[in-house]
Amino acid sequence: MSNEFTYRDSREISHTIEIDSKDFELVQEHEILTDQKMQSKPTTFFRDAMKRFRKNKSSVVGGCILGALVLLSIVLPLALTSDVSDGVYANAYQGYLAPKLFEAGTGFWDGCQTVNDAILTIDYDHYQETGEVVGMPSSYKESSVVGGQDGVTYTGFEYASGYSASAYGGYVRIYGSSATRYPTLVSQYFDVDVDTDQGYKFEVTTASYQDLPEASSWNFGAETPYMISLGFTLGYGSTVTTVPLMDDYSTDYGTVTINLWDHIDDIKEAIGDAARVTNFHLRVSCEPSGQTTSSGGVVAANVLLQSAIIASNEEDNAEYLAAISFDDANTMFGLAASDTGYWAVDNCYRAIYQSRIFRGSFRFDTYDNALGDYTATDVGYSNLVSWVNRGWMKADTDMISTDALAGLSRSQVREVAAQFAETIEIISDRCPLVDDGNITVSTMNSSVVVGGTVTRWKALFPDADKCPSYLFGTDANGKDLLKYVAEGLRTSLILGVVTFLFCFTFGLVYGAIAGYYGGWVDIIMERITDILGGVPWIVVMTLAIIMFGSNFVTFALALCLTGWIGTSSRTRTQFYRYKNREYILAARTLGASDGRLIFRHILPNAIGTIVTSSVLMIPSVIYSEATLAYLNLGLQGMSSFGVILSDNQAYIKTYPYMILFPAAVMALMMISFNLFGNGLRDAFNPSLKGAEN
Repeated sequence: MSNEFTYRDSREISHTIEIDSKDFELVQEHEILTDQKMQSKPTTFFRDAMKRFRKNKSSVVGGCILGALVLLSIVLPLALTSDVSDGVYANAYQGYLAPKLFEAGTGFWDGCQTVNDAILTIDYDHYQETGEVVGMPSSYKESSVVGGQDGVTYTGFEYASGYSASAYGGYVRIYGSSATRYPTLVSQYFDVDVDTDQGYKFEVTTASYQDLPEASSWNFGAETPYMISLGFTLGYGSTVTTVPLMDDYSTDYGTVTINLWDHIDDIKEAIGDAARVTNFHLRVSCEPSGQTTSSGGVVAANVLLQSAIIASNEEDNAEYLAAISFDDANTMFGLAASDTGYWAVDNCYRAIYQSRIFRGSFRFDTYDNALGDYTATDVGYSNLVSWVNRGWMKADTDMISTDALAGLSRSQVREVAAQFAETIEIISDRCPLVDDGNITVSTMNSSVVVGGTVTRWKALFPDADKCPSYLFGTDANGKDLLKYVAEGLRTSLILGVVTFLFCFTFGLVYGAIAGYYGGWVDIIMERITDILGGVPWIVVMTLAIIMFGSNFVTFALALCLTGWIGTSSRTRTQFYRYKNREYILAARTLGASDGRLIFRHILPNAIGTIVTSSVLMIPSVIYSEATLAYLNLGLQGMSSFGVILSDNQAYIKTYPYMILFPAAVMALMMISFNLFGNGLRDAFNPSLKGAEN
């Protein structure tokens, strides 16, 4: 038998093949053949969807953030001990505390607030001498100003429109409405011994308002010459005798210095043989204008007085004369007629003009102001007993108990108070009552009262090792904003999830039935949907609240009444898209039931679009609740984003953190839901099953 074989191909080319007997041997003749194990792993639709979801990094991040928010909404309300319902430990002192993460003075997230253009209490004498403004805020505790005096930045001043307790300087305007009277400002009485040289000196500073800034905004009428004189009464009569201390009325405004003894002869002549001079006083007058207006009215006479100093080299008089003098017109103007230093008017009126209010900016420690040291007039008997029992101080509190003081006279109570004061001893720095030498023990209505400097946070939080701080700060009612937001997040998420589960499930079934069966079934079901969808949800919500009250169940019920319509519409559309596909017709031909066609063949292909749109229902519900809260229809007695934002909107300019933190959490949640929803859309898209990217 030849071992070669020759053949021709289609192109008539000859080929020769050598055949060997080994080519016909059975390779696996003595082996048992079985199925080989598959190299690929079996998977399910859900597992494959999660695999695709994990590859979408942004969606994973969104899901992680959502998970963290849900976890915090559960953990934080349990971990934080403050009582949100009644404020932080029901403590009204803790309202408006700024967010704090770092120590005060670091300049960032340190529990401090920047106060701009606050009114300052300044050293006015220093300002007059040097022009430098040195002062502290008038309505803030000095220890709460970060950096003390060095932390205050002077920003400028403004002219007060009238007298202000916070203003300095300025001018007393002396004016009258008579064409014949001499408007006069009169000092308080002082003694002059005309037989000895006591070295009296008068220093009076006047000004022309025409030369002062912003004079154009003031309409004073005629500015008239002024005169400085010494007035007194003889005997016990009421007639005032005056001795001019100037040659004539003058318009030379500025500082005039007069030595009284240069005019002693004129004074003695005016006194004459009078038996007694009852008083002396300095008088600054202006001439009547003598002018009338076109309508027949009198043009007021005016003079501006900046300061009036009465001095003497007699030590017995020097202190008193300094007290009745003034170099701060605004301060003098604010005195009552019975106060030392008050200057009265004679035949005229007076007003304050161009006094200055100084302003500055600084950082303010809200925690020290609210919870730091303060002066307590009565620390309370129960507090004293508590501090003694804790071993923070020693005191025989039994001496001042109600039973011990019962029946004692007031003198006996005072004796008990004196004895009790000797038993007080501070032995721990944990004691709220500060041992600074200012502890007082007094009596009131037959009871003993202890006062002194008290550290408020130690009294309010006796078990705390340090002053509490709050990451998000506190609101107007003293609520811990971090816990408040966490509870609001929990309430809002529960409301959103409950509403989503019902609306998604019901809408999915409703839309699937309408889209699958079509025809009259679809027409009837769609007309029901149109009727419900035509009613504005705000009307549905309002009616539900009116009927059942503003509570969680009512909100969920009202949102579920029409919230499923969107899911139903999307499901119906997707069923119309897929129900006539070839694989559906094939499955129906093979005898698949309607339920199997709906839930095993059509729904898995449509679920991606439905889930993506429906998952955003949760943040939509939360925003709907927030909208209702702004209409005063929010949840009553519960924390939610809507309630928080509605309550705090009034503080958006003064305390923006009250809105910033809740809004930031809400925005973060919304963004995370969008990322998460996009990931679910790609994950549940059946056309991508098995795809690597």
